[in-house]
Amino acid sequence: MIKLILADMDGTLLPFGSRVISERTHQAILSALAAGISFGPASGRDYVDLADAFDGDTRCYSTGIMANGKKVFSDGKLVFKKTLSTEALVKLEGAVRPYAGTSLWLVADADETGMRCEQFLCGVEPDDEFALGVVEDSGRDMTPGDVPTNRDVITAGIFVNVDSAPTEVVRSQCKGACPELDFPAPAPFFLDVVPTGWSKVNGLDALLGSLGITLDEVAFIGDSENDVTLLEKVPHSYAVAGATPEAKEAAHFLIGDAAEDSVAQLIEQIVREWG
Repeated sequence: MIKLILADMDGTLLPFGSRVISERTHQAILSALAAGISFGPASGRDYVDLADAFDGDTRCYSTGIMANGKKVFSDGKLVFKKTLSTEALVKLEGAVRPYAGTSLWLVADADETGMRCEQFLCGVEPDDEFALGVVEDSGRDMTPGDVPTNRDVITAGIFVNVDSAPTEVVRSQCKGACPELDFPAPAPFFLDVVPTGWSKVNGLDALLGSLGITLDEVAFIGDSENDVTLLEKVPHSYAVAGATPEAKEAAHFLIGDAAEDSVAQLIEQIVREWG
């Protein structure tokens, strides 16, 4: 019996190029909740980055594994949090700075709830039009500046200007400067920043414990490098058709393309079978 559905965001719930989940996906999620099946994102995004994608409907993300497992919410309550080393982030800022247009994005908690966050743009020159343009296009409220050393930084990512340097070159440089960090790529132009050996799966036990459910009562849907550990661990795991080869190999089942509401179809099927 499935009691919890977890889904990655970009490339899974959100087809690349989309900023809001489809109406069918939204309604499928609400039908799961109405049937007593918990739902939440399992994403590299932090809480503050989820509101727009779900059109402000907090019911869709009051539970979930966020910030690549460094933050876990259960029914609106923060049940697990792990911070990133600001010392490592300062080194990382220096590593990305030589690549014009490549920027370090940080999200730090503003209070103990984990729901109020501040966003920072680091590692760029004040006149870097490319990096500032990317932020403007994203709709994020980010203030350029240095790594904040007086905040609990939970989420970090690197937006790579691939015209300046290939993503693998930037990743190699960052790993050499910061061996205590890993840099999985959820998209060809973006690198997540996590402690070495860390992944979304590190937040799973806290969520299962808070909900009082077991691993075989979870379904997970993903598509990319930072989903592999969850796809491997969760028995009811699904990769969308556009997933990376590594994600498809790790998943126990395959479904259709994210752009064709395949995730909504899967959620609807789970509700019919287990709701």
